[in-house]
Amino acid sequence: MPPSDSAEDLIRNVPFFRNLDRVDIARLIGALEEVRFPSGAGITLEGADADGLYLLEDGEVAVTIQTPDGARSVAQLKGPAHFGELGLLLARRTASVHTVTDVRAWKLPRHRFEQLVRERPRPALGLSIAAALAESMDRRQREFIGAPVTEAAHRRMVLARPKPPSQRWRRIGGLAALAVPLAFWWLHPPGALTREGWHVVLILLGAAIGWLFEPLPDFMIAMLMAALWGLTGLAPLSATFSGFATPSWVVALGSLALAAAMTLSGLLFRTALLLLRIFAPTHRGQVLGLLASGLLITPLVPLSVARIIAVAPLGLELGQALGYSPRSRATAAISFAGLVGYGYFSSIFLTGLASNFFLIELLPVAERARFDWLTWLAAAAPTGVLMILAARSRCYCSSGPKLRRK
Repeated sequence: MPPSDSAEDLIRNVPFFRNLDRVDIARLIGALEEVRFPSGAGITLEGADADGLYLLEDGEVAVTIQTPDGARSVAQLKGPAHFGELGLLLARRTASVHTVTDVRAWKLPRHRFEQLVRERPRPALGLSIAAALAESMDRRQREFIGAPVTEAAHRRMVLARPKPPSQRWRRIGGLAALAVPLAFWWLHPPGALTREGWHVVLILLGAAIGWLFEPLPDFMIAMLMAALWGLTGLAPLSATFSGFATPSWVVALGSLALAAAMTLSGLLFRTALLLLRIFAPTHRGQVLGLLASGLLITPLVPLSVARIIAVAPLGLELGQALGYSPRSRATAAISFAGLVGYGYFSSIFLTGLASNFFLIELLPVAERARFDWLTWLAAAAPTGVLMILAARSRCYCSSGPKLRRK
């Protein structure tokens, strides 16, 4: 069964994970495995191989360590709690844990944690772990010598954000975006271009240089480009910015905001995990699950990039869970199913892509009135059916006897 609603609270109570964003938390939740132990059972044994972290949801456990005089009790934990976090970092267990009552817990396997650390492009997880270990060492040293534990010494560390691209290159790019159009502004237009057309192209070229070096955010460069067309008399300002007053623009902007919120909150990733659990835990079942869940999520999130970014990590994780090597045909087929399900159906649904709203605005008024969400789907349905059949055939062909397993 899937983790309960309290899984996020249990994970955030682990010092290692306090500073993670919602997407990383969602990925950790997706890696949890439910475990149950009867009263009197051993969960971990001191000196044994460390295999992961345990999140105690219900029940009570006793933590002991071996001394020359025998086992010594060091803690009694009652859910909600956690134990074994050092098992994510150390090779051996540093204590034994036995159940006092029946226990229900969630296990984060060590190999899934290591995979997340390797794949994460930002150092947030590593910095969070380093901060938690430093805090734990400082606390134990103070307790050992009897010094008071001050709150200032143990307040949550605010992780430094990654540094932006070099400011030097941004300045160079900004100067080039201005200098290149000015250098050619008074030259004779090449070919059959009019002077006005030549100036439009030069301003567009300057914007392209700006988008490449990013001296300003890309949306500001686009706004400046349109403004320059108006200020230089190449196009009326009223016409240049008229698109921002259309219903299509308002709807597209709202849909993009919704997609960003779902992606940053981790809701999109969690929804994908929930839908995948409906299908059989086999190669064919998960391929079908990725295609079907993509069809369900695409109309709700009108940004294909956000959907693909959210589902991309699932390809490797599902392949690993099914026992396939990272570069096997089976893992590639699962990843391809995610790409198809969450990316290729964008144009099939009116709300599957923000640019679809602008496309409707370009149609003649008489044609525009014919289309709503259902009529758009009906018109695009034949193409969608062919894409599903082709994708299933391609993905299933990759799951034959030639697959290489670990």
